[in-house]
Amino acid sequence: MVVLNNRLRNFNWAKKSIGLLCNAFSRQFDQRALYLTLANRLEMRQMNMLYRNKRKSTDILSFPNDEYLGEIYICPSYFLKKCRYDPSLFHKHTRKLLIHGLAHLLGYDHETDADYKVMKTIEKRLHLQLPHVKKLISINRPCKWSL
Repeated sequence: MVVLNNRLRNFNWAKKSIGLLCNAFSRQFDQRALYLTLANRLEMRQMNMLYRNKRKSTDILSFPNDEYLGEIYICPSYFLKKCRYDPSLFHKHTRKLLIHGLAHLLGYDHETDADYKVMKTIEKRLHLQLPHVKKLISINRPCKWSL
């Protein structure tokens, strides 16, 4: 199950895209909950300082947990310009970030070159295993994620 917490205003279009991704991801992790939060740049900067001692915002932070799979925080405004405000590019980049965060939750990191290579291999495997969501449409029926 993926639980989506949207702390942002004016991101309803992103919420739909991320909701579709969450539904696809939740099929793979039915037994363990994954908490996904959409946060703003200030929140991400504060958490990055608190947990990583870095004085800047970031696009994603992941926190493993023994009781559930973990928590992933994503800052859509951080990479929105990179996606040129295109919903399909945003969707692809968000999927890539979720896979990256998931690899961290599974215990992989990229602190050294060797770790980076291993993590990239894991991300490629996850990319192939997790279903792709091809349609970016609004959901007119109840879904597994909550707001």
